[in-house]
Amino acid sequence: MNRIRKTVINLTLSVITVIASIFIAETVLRFTTLNHERLRTTLYNFPFPVNYFKKDPVKGFDIKKNFKPSDAYVYRENKYKVWSNEIGCFDTDVKDTKDHILLVGDSFTHSYAKFEDKWGTKVESLLGYRVLKCGVPGYGTRAELYKAQNTIAQMLYSPKIIIVGYYINDLQDDYLFPEITVVDGVKTFDRSLDITTGRITMAKNLRDKLEIWKKFGTKTYPEFPLLQRTKFILRQSSIIYDMFYYYLNRPPPSKWTNPNLHFFDYDWIKIAWEIHYENLRAFKRLARKNKSKLLIIIIPPKYQVYPERYNNLRSIDIEKPNRILHKFFKEEG
Repeated sequence: MNRIRKTVINLTLSVITVIASIFIAETVLRFTTLNHERLRTTLYNFPFPVNYFKKDPVKGFDIKKNFKPSDAYVYRENKYKVWSNEIGCFDTDVKDTKDHILLVGDSFTHSYAKFEDKWGTKVESLLGYRVLKCGVPGYGTRAELYKAQNTIAQMLYSPKIIIVGYYINDLQDDYLFPEITVVDGVKTFDRSLDITTGRITMAKNLRDKLEIWKKFGTKTYPEFPLLQRTKFILRQSSIIYDMFYYYLNRPPPSKWTNPNLHFFDYDWIKIAWEIHYENLRAFKRLARKNKSKLLIIIIPPKYQVYPERYNNLRSIDIEKPNRILHKFFKEEG
């Protein structure tokens, strides 16, 4: 009997020790950057806070004006503040700015760095010239055109230069425009593309899908709801569990798995190109109307910058998009 009692006591102490150790570890980890990933899992379509975006009748969505500084979580180790000014840009107040450059673009222009490290902020610092930093994550060229028009309309003076931060997915974004809307304060895609036929399918029950994500952290209703619900709660509550989850489900080494429309030659893509070209021409007309210069900066994807990291790229002409755009820009003058 004494042996059984001693065994029970030892097991109980061991369990208490393990629980206490986990609790202490969790508490300590809350003060490290590992806490960012746990917090990020609470944000639908992270890294942006709820209500940072609003519905827009033309563009589908836009940044809400005068949004107070709030945390955004990009990567596991990276947290920064996002906000918006009186014209709906992630920038300081513009007030009665006279001489300025207008910068528009997508997430590469808006996000992925602290405000002081954004490339628009760096350009402003290097030139010593005011740059209105009006990139919006998820925008393509057409949405950026409307954003530029709206921004110029809110300013007393026209920009001296309009800079467009161009990324390789702008062609597809234009074809699907407007592909993003806002549901309950978060942006969500409301259409999808069949890349072989060009057929666009509108999403249904967006609010129901959002509720599924809030409950299970998945895009569709899980096969084992109780298990998935438990796993999602643990991810949102425990850094230790989230660390194990991340390493067990971490992505494979760099692999090119989502090629852009630029690399395909389906007949319907010719239509997508014409739509895209017209949006680029519209930027040229906008600049001419406002007596501004136009500069389009092509932001290269990772597989163009670091092709050696993508072993399955050898059969792909990764410079094809650049040649197509270069030919177009040369013809347009």
